[in-house]
Amino acid sequence: MREACDFLQPGRLLENRYRILGLLGQGGMGRVFLAEDERLPGKKWAIKELKPGPAQRELLAKEARVLAECSHPGLAAVTDFIPANAHGVCYLVMEFIQGHTLLQVLREKGPISWAKAGGIGIELCQVLAYLHEGRPVPIIHRDLKPSNVMLDENGRVRLIDFGTARHYHQGANADTVRLGTLGFASPEQLLGRQTDARTDLYALGAVLHFLLAGGNRQLPDGERGALPEEVPPEAQAVIAKLLEEEPSRRFQRAEEAEAALRAALLPHEQAAAAHKRTPVAGTTHAKNARNPSSPQMRIVVGGLTGGSGATFTAIALARCLHALALPHTLLELPGTTPDLYHILLGDQHAPKGYRYWTESVCLRPGGGEPGKEWVSGHTEWVPLAPNRGLEKWDSACAKQLLGRIIRPAAIMDIGSAWTNPAHEELLAEADLILLVCDPSPLHLSRGEAARNWGRLGKLKQKNRRIEIIANKAVGFKGKQEWLESLPERPFCQIPEIPSSAVLSALWQGKLLADQPAVHPLLRTALEPVISMILAKCGHSGQRRSIWRRLRTAGKQD
Repeated sequence: MREACDFLQPGRLLENRYRILGLLGQGGMGRVFLAEDERLPGKKWAIKELKPGPAQRELLAKEARVLAECSHPGLAAVTDFIPANAHGVCYLVMEFIQGHTLLQVLREKGPISWAKAGGIGIELCQVLAYLHEGRPVPIIHRDLKPSNVMLDENGRVRLIDFGTARHYHQGANADTVRLGTLGFASPEQLLGRQTDARTDLYALGAVLHFLLAGGNRQLPDGERGALPEEVPPEAQAVIAKLLEEEPSRRFQRAEEAEAALRAALLPHEQAAAAHKRTPVAGTTHAKNARNPSSPQMRIVVGGLTGGSGATFTAIALARCLHALALPHTLLELPGTTPDLYHILLGDQHAPKGYRYWTESVCLRPGGGEPGKEWVSGHTEWVPLAPNRGLEKWDSACAKQLLGRIIRPAAIMDIGSAWTNPAHEELLAEADLILLVCDPSPLHLSRGEAARNWGRLGKLKQKNRRIEIIANKAVGFKGKQEWLESLPERPFCQIPEIPSSAVLSALWQGKLLADQPAVHPLLRTALEPVISMILAKCGHSGQRRSIWRRLRTAGKQD
């Protein structure tokens, strides 16, 4: 039987596709290997191998079923399940996440600061909210702990190991099996009672306490040690509520816990922002510091190639921020095809006396003065002048233009002009770069795609945060192969918009992103990006969770 367990060894080829590179880890239930995809050279996967036995096989099959239902950047994607072979060994092929678990981080660096732990907690709340919403029924993880949470190479939180997850069925009095880890399992879990979303929220509180206390769990008497004095009272109150013994006294939904964590983090973020706005005179930091009135969040949106949907994505993101009442500016930068004016039906909707900012900055000595703002709700539009090019556009123009933006967030649409020298400084200072890809083989085969991949690779090496947006992620035969061909898993997937909605918007002279049938699709797809922007801009909901506000706004639009 030991021979069967040792079936996977470095150099072996599994299913004529996965070349085993080495062992990543092992435990009592089995092992995890790193493998390279022979069909997609350079693509690596994590392969779980479970020891022979009906219970183990069912555990792995269950994890495969749970993750196959999910699509969220905070979860590992499952691409293949290989049933038991002649030796009774089965395998689960998953996305390989390069990074460290929270337990590893804690052991290497010691206690985690409240600012970092709070950010981790917010991201975990977003993942839990997705699971608890139900697709088609809620999923309860039931084993949230530091060793099951990873920070990937980009610092994103990823929840792993769904072997103990279960679907929640309302009305059940107890779980079939008692599972969980002592110190993180909730009281109802240990007593074999019914678990629900609040069970995972208890574990979240235990994880946050564990991180802040430097790895201390419950004391022998069941109590937890005091948190360091550096943890503010507001944060301690949130953790205490998460750890309430009675489920009815905890937060009832992950969105509520997220809003409370954001509120507890806000004083720290405001203090940090104030510190950044007052650099020491004469220092390098002072010279390079942003103007206090400039955007707190700079997002660059561009397509892998022309026609990938960069402008559509930028507008969709803007209208989601509008629904959340977060003031922002959408700039269409030179180097792109000037489409925004036409999309906005500028001949009808541009304010009288409107002067294009790009022209006032570039064509007048000292920049000149712009005309009236073009505002729609909380969105300010800054389109290029239609049918006219700019003779002059350089990094100085770009910096001057951006310096005039006074709203908290700036979305910059650069089309597919990643290699334009004038955009160099904008890309270097961007807080987030969104690369929009679509599944068209014609686009992927262009030389432009290869050049842009190379440019973005250099930015990645400079620790710029780059996330992939998969546009038109509709179900089709080659979808999985397309997604696997991307350098990393998409941060968001925007579905194909029904042609009926597109035509309705065109004939009504309205924005597609504002259509009642479209807006909910976009806000769900772009949720991870929107959460980042809200966190950066300190725009947390006071009494309702941000996503409840979004849903409400969607009904009103």
